[in-house]
Amino acid sequence: MKYVGNEEVDLDDYILKKINAPKLDKIKKKKLKWPESIYPLRDAPVEWWYFTGHVKSKEKPLGFEFCVFKVHPEIIRIGPIPLYLFKKKPYLIVHSAITDKKNKKFQYYTDSGLFEENKINYNKLDLKLNDSSLKFNKSFNIKNKFIDLEIKPVKKIIRHFDEGLQIIHKNPESRAYYMSFTRLNVKGSVILDGKKVNISGEAWFDHQKSNMIKKSSLVGWDWFGIMLDDKTEIMISMVKDKKGKSKNYIGGTFVYKNSKKMNLGSKDIVVKNTGSWKSEKTGIEYPSGWEINIPKIKVKMNVIPYVKDQEIDSLFKTGACYWEGACKVECEKEKKKINGEAYVELVGYDKRIIQEIWKQSTVE
Repeated sequence: MKYVGNEEVDLDDYILKKINAPKLDKIKKKKLKWPESIYPLRDAPVEWWYFTGHVKSKEKPLGFEFCVFKVHPEIIRIGPIPLYLFKKKPYLIVHSAITDKKNKKFQYYTDSGLFEENKINYNKLDLKLNDSSLKFNKSFNIKNKFIDLEIKPVKKIIRHFDEGLQIIHKNPESRAYYMSFTRLNVKGSVILDGKKVNISGEAWFDHQKSNMIKKSSLVGWDWFGIMLDDKTEIMISMVKDKKGKSKNYIGGTFVYKNSKKMNLGSKDIVVKNTGSWKSEKTGIEYPSGWEINIPKIKVKMNVIPYVKDQEIDSLFKTGACYWEGACKVECEKEKKKINGEAYVELVGYDKRIIQEIWKQSTVE
């Protein structure tokens, strides 16, 4: 806080006003339209487009991740000074990864547009950063050094929670729009061990536009995107505060074969960690394996990572270190055994001092 005369003002707000920073588009409940709602929003605090998938080549099963983040410089600061003083336009961050399920290998790639030229089209979905690009025209096309894929929706878009509006941690500051295609067809190629490999399979797509929270106790989340072999899907989101997982902020969605959805609340979902894995590279310890029970839809399942080490360490390049990995699913649904596959994202487990310093560089 800062005093201007006798008036106490928020230091961040005071500096941003002085340098004529734009007023960001805060998330408020409104009807989400397709496809306009997945287009970039110029002054959104932060938004992302996220693909995870399970594919096969002739030789082996693979998993992939490809995501593009768009960050407004107003929400980043260097000490008390907003990055907007030096960089006026939003910039992109790209993360992608490939999991070799058979040979237990994992490779990833990250890139930041903080000091690079970014291409952001606000009239359609057309994003580009160096060798990475994301476009949409009836189907999604994603591409970088390791991935070149065409991805077509096979189910209708899902608006999670309250018709797409999600209270991430507290109301009204922490709001997001959250939409997904929970099943899409994939074809194209990836580079694996230096060789081009043709692949096909299925994917999951998430898009969120989010506010940035000030003075929040939010530290991270566990996210599950589960695709069962009976063509149904389950999304689970568990937000964590400084005291641990908060039951008030656990929720999800069950998606039927016909794309209709059922909201799942905190009382509907029980998740138990069955193991852990500690990274030799970063020293971070993550959960590794989960039992999930959802009586409302008569589902019990075990979610098991294909590879223990699916950690993406991009702290010094993009400010993030997290675990995002391909998993197999062993499920009992309505007393019948059924298999499936999943991606799990674990954010907020990094307790290193450098991570705390980075967190202090965002306006929270």
